Amino acid sequence: MSQTILDVQHLHIDFVQRGQQKQIVQDISFSVKAGKCLGILGESGSGKSMTTKAILGLLNHDFQISGMAHFEGQDLLALGDCELRMLRGSVIGMILQNPMTCFDPLYKIGNQIYETFDAHGCYLKQEYKERALAMLNAMRIHEPEGVLEKFPHQLSGGMLQRVMIGIAMSMNPRLLICDEPTTAIDSITQYEIINEFKRIKEESRVGMVFITHDVSVISHIADEIIVLNQGKLVDHGTVSDILQQPKDPYTKLLIEKKLTVAEYYKSILRLGEVR
Repeated sequence: MSQTILDVQHLHIDFVQRGQQKQIVQDISFSVKAGKCLGILGESGSGKSMTTKAILGLLNHDFQISGMAHFEGQDLLALGDCELRMLRGSVIGMILQNPMTCFDPLYKIGNQIYETFDAHGCYLKQEYKERALAMLNAMRIHEPEGVLEKFPHQLSGGMLQRVMIGIAMSMNPRLLICDEPTTAIDSITQYEIINEFKRIKEESRVGMVFITHDVSVISHIADEIIVLNQGKLVDHGTVSDILQQPKDPYTKLLIEKKLTVAEYYKSILRLGEVR
């Protein structure tokens, strides 16, 4: 049986400003196991990104957070900023939505990879280039020597996303948080990136949280799915449970909308073939 990497219980998030209080997330519980992927599915504003930001200490003091988030025996919600910074980017990796915004446009890719190695003190300086090349090769990036010498704007969104995934995995994380990592790239590259995440999950035994609004994306990588709507957990089950027997009307609506879009594109393709 797989070991539980992350166990979140009764998470509440409130936004408090100028005496006004707004509930963002209400009583959410879930767990993530080694070598498994939990998908968090919901539309914009459902609270899915807020949930992981709260767990990782990325929300400012306008947010009140309660509950528990145990990662390998430590309650992340009880740790200070310094302790959380030590965990983020090392044993807890993060892959964000838009890779272009995660790289400094003024510095070469190689320099930014080396800076990450330096910040976490994981390798000797004389090993940096060798490790970076090995990482790029592992991510199946062609001509890695040339990539190290390029600036971010000289690479495609899909290539930058691969570099970002590679940097995160080079820290040997035990938990990987992926926040809409396929949203800003085209559908063909999406497919390649999803396969990359599947390979990482199987080969490294990393526990994974994959946040998305896209039912089709999550169906290819998740083992379990939780569905959020207006800050509440409205459905939870295996991928087949959610896709074939959703319990909640909101989940049914998400799936029906996706199927409608899929049928529309099929009809367009058929029309093109007739012509």
